[in-house]
Amino acid sequence: MSGRRQATTKVESSRPMLDPPIGQLHRVGPAGMPDADLLALVIGGTEAAVATAHAIAEQYPLERLVTLPWDELARVPGLGERTAASLAAALELARRGLDRGMGSLPKILHPSDVLKVVPEIREERREHFMCLYLNARTQLVHKGTVSVGTLNGSLVHPREVFAPALEHAASAIILVHNHPSGDPAPSRDDLNLTRRLVEAGLIMGIEVIDHVIIATDRWVSLKQTGEL
Repeated sequence: MSGRRQATTKVESSRPMLDPPIGQLHRVGPAGMPDADLLALVIGGTEAAVATAHAIAEQYPLERLVTLPWDELARVPGLGERTAASLAAALELARRGLDRGMGSLPKILHPSDVLKVVPEIREERREHFMCLYLNARTQLVHKGTVSVGTLNGSLVHPREVFAPALEHAASAIILVHNHPSGDPAPSRDDLNLTRRLVEAGLIMGIEVIDHVIIATDRWVSLKQTGEL
């Protein structure tokens, strides 16, 4: 009898350990999870839900699944009406969020777009260093003032620049500051600070895509001038 127990235990211990979706969620966050495992979280998060979610993902690619009408979604094998209802509700909430939020966020495609979202610093008499935080669609998800005063390494620290990027799940950053003198040409300190922040962004996986310097009626993009 004991031999049978040992054999059974040996067989069970040789089974591959599944990585529960909730464990993945804590470890890598939702953005780092495969479609099927995100689906498993929505429909239950159990081992059975993982198997069902992977089967559904093979039959219905995400771009098709999110457009399925309710009556067809309810007939997807393995879901059941209650689970299908939960999934339909989650998909509808995501669509509404995109329509009301992400879809209305301004896109930053050109340095001239930067001026539209930071008009407040054009007439300032002191230098204001700001950051624009963009998502993967180059939409503005957050903007913030990092420092006020003459720019140098002691006033602008990478920690203050990148902490909001992590908080708002930004994919890229545009640096912005004004020159009250009216001349937008970058100073040596401007260039040194830009290089420092670009290097910090490379380490963190968040791209610094431009540094725009604004004067009263002129601006300079370090990306366009080749200095970034």
